[in-house]
Amino acid sequence: MRGIEQIPWLYDALCALCEATGLARWRSWLVSGARGRVLDLGCGTGRNLPLLPAGTRVVGLDPSWDALRRARRRAPRVPLVVGSAEALPFRDAAFDTVLSGLVFCSVPDAGQGLRQVRRVLRPDGQLRMLEHVRATRPWKARVQDLLQPAWTRVTGGCHPNRETERAVEAGGFRIDAESRRAKGTMRRFAASPADGEPPGWSRGLLPDVLPDTDPSPSPTEEEGMTRQRLLSLAIGTALVFTAATAGAQAPAPPPSYAPGITLDQAKKAMAGAEAEAKKNNWPVVITILDSGGHVVLVQRLDGAQFGSIEVSRDKAYSAVAFRRPTKAFEDGLAQGGANLRLLNLRGASMLDGGWPIVIDGKIVGGIGVSGVTGAQDAQIGKAGVDALK
Repeated sequence: MRGIEQIPWLYDALCALCEATGLARWRSWLVSGARGRVLDLGCGTGRNLPLLPAGTRVVGLDPSWDALRRARRRAPRVPLVVGSAEALPFRDAAFDTVLSGLVFCSVPDAGQGLRQVRRVLRPDGQLRMLEHVRATRPWKARVQDLLQPAWTRVTGGCHPNRETERAVEAGGFRIDAESRRAKGTMRRFAASPADGEPPGWSRGLLPDVLPDTDPSPSPTEEEGMTRQRLLSLAIGTALVFTAATAGAQAPAPPPSYAPGITLDQAKKAMAGAEAEAKKNNWPVVITILDSGGHVVLVQRLDGAQFGSIEVSRDKAYSAVAFRRPTKAFEDGLAQGGANLRLLNLRGASMLDGGWPIVIDGKIVGGIGVSGVTGAQDAQIGKAGVDALK
């Protein structure tokens, strides 16, 4: 059963109503303090994205593909990533600011999610949160406990009775008392990483990957990430892709993300791809991205056209973002008919030559090659991937 959080148009309508009755001011506070590189965690349909201050560099993350499609219309140039709070596909200390707007009510494992936020946040960074929490009055808290099972099912994951502030402190953060505001069960505050490491802290929680949202004024229709465990997310993504490609055979669930490819691994993959290109005297551009879609290495061989620089990056990005070789899209498009809708799939390359880089069953990056034929580009990229085996 899909809940409110899994139906973007309904969720958006409820958010608009909440903003008209006072939530807009809380949202404005949430985004106004963002600085530097920003992660909008559980960005949902993207209501925060157009409001971010000028000069910030933002990445939006949400487990719902449908929600991100709506977010794309609001913020066409913002990188959007399908992912889970409990397994953030970014490097350590990658962000100056993390925004969480009515998100942690819906994260299945809030403690793990907060530990991941602390990992990807710089030591001098800031977590800015807008959340609803467990009522302080005992009778209200008991009512929340009674309603929680049905409420969680109807909303698609929201838990109205979570003690989020305690969870934040247990996750290794110190709440700034001056920033804290409370109204009923609503809270907004900023928090910074505390000294030391919280219980359960590990920089190896993820394999290698790297590049709000609102509720009703009372605990109703909170915006947050639609939560599923990583396996459910992988299967859901595969189903969305199957629907988009009509009559194509349903693919196996694609690999999940890990923290980004290391520089040494990228150099090894680049050496393997470059050797294959030089062996055949093929002038190409080779681009390697991490699992967040960020450039790690680019190599332009002698004689390669400069137009291939962007094409190779597009192929690598498509392979990472959609967790499959670009040949899958090329073949789907060649079937014509309903598959022509693939041309509207933002970020997807329809040209052979892009490969996800998978290590220990997890996607750590992608490689894209451009400059010769699609099959030849793919041959070079495959040599790069194979060099890591």
